[in-house]
Amino acid sequence: MKYFTQPLQILSAIIISFIVTSCSSSNDIIVHPVNINPENLTEKTDKNYDQDRSGETNLITDTYRYQLPVIFHIFCMQGSDTKDVLTPERIKFILDNVNDLWRGKYNSYDHHSQDINVDFVLATDATEKDESGKTVYVRLKNPGVDYVDWTGDSIDVEDFMNSKSNNPAYMEHLWDPNHYINIMVFPYKNTTKNGSTILGISDLPYTTNDSYKLEGLIAPKQVPRDKSNLKFVYCSSINAIFGNSRFDSNRYTTVNGFNSSNLDISATLAHELGHYLGLHHVFAEDGDGNILNSCDDTDYCEDTPSYNKKEYDTWLSHYILISPYYYLSEMDIRHNCAGETFHASNLMDYSICTSDFLSKDQRDRIRHVLYYSPLIPGPKKVSTKALETRADENKFLDIPVMIRK
Repeated sequence: MKYFTQPLQILSAIIISFIVTSCSSSNDIIVHPVNINPENLTEKTDKNYDQDRSGETNLITDTYRYQLPVIFHIFCMQGSDTKDVLTPERIKFILDNVNDLWRGKYNSYDHHSQDINVDFVLATDATEKDESGKTVYVRLKNPGVDYVDWTGDSIDVEDFMNSKSNNPAYMEHLWDPNHYINIMVFPYKNTTKNGSTILGISDLPYTTNDSYKLEGLIAPKQVPRDKSNLKFVYCSSINAIFGNSRFDSNRYTTVNGFNSSNLDISATLAHELGHYLGLHHVFAEDGDGNILNSCDDTDYCEDTPSYNKKEYDTWLSHYILISPYYYLSEMDIRHNCAGETFHASNLMDYSICTSDFLSKDQRDRIRHVLYYSPLIPGPKKVSTKALETRADENKFLDIPVMIRK
């Protein structure tokens, strides 16, 4: 989960104007994965949907460029108004920015980020069952966008992500994770928690319980086959309150430097997708994602310096109180476990940070998840379909959930 902490509210309150998203325009499209309104679609076809190119297993090398279809489920709150917020054009802009961050386009402090060789692409098709029960593939009018009418003004994000809720009203909006990355977008209820504002949240992936097991991820005894095995919405989510462009960093639109925004929804989504593909925070935390008052290295990546975030937050609060001016190059300084200083630029950090860097070890970890983890789009080096521990279809699994806060 990505937060910005209370001291930063002092810096950001001047520019914050809370916007609640809405989708009530005449051109809106409501698409559901099971029963899709034909008015919202263009054509049906018998052609197999393979936007994630899952059949290209013989082509996978370290340089293979994954194409991961993304579907944004945008929950439209009753009575709200969002003509210019989270439009299909806005969604495309955000995802383009995420791709630039994951390709290493921005290199603050000459920290040369890795290109992960991953492209997040807007999903072009949905699936539905026809009268005979046959799966057909249907072209979306607005690629990657699923507008959902919703009663109420917000949703409790922790309840939404909770594995014990098994709420059909939530689950029906989850598309097959084997073919799509689901991004749930809605205004969060109780946005502020323990002095911090929740910007986003994500499930971490599962790993197989065999020689390809990846440290730091859950390896269930039975590997989930598809959505039918899940009691929870397996997804990433971003807080729609910060979907307006006024919260963006200007680095996406200018070549003359940039202003850093800790509310930047593109950086938030890039961070949450890091969790979804196996990355932990770079600061010290325990197995449940609670921040530790220590400098332990807990992200399973040796080339990302750890630091004590509790100490940093205390220092930042003091800095804001006593400093007449605020400088990014001062506020983003961290102290690693050896007492050395460095500028924070990693996407898996937060607070004051340029959020434009992924390391080689982080790249390797993401690639491992893409190669071997279940419920992740794209071709695999070893297919989870062949695993003896793979669950039967339509059988709920009581498997633990790892969510990053």
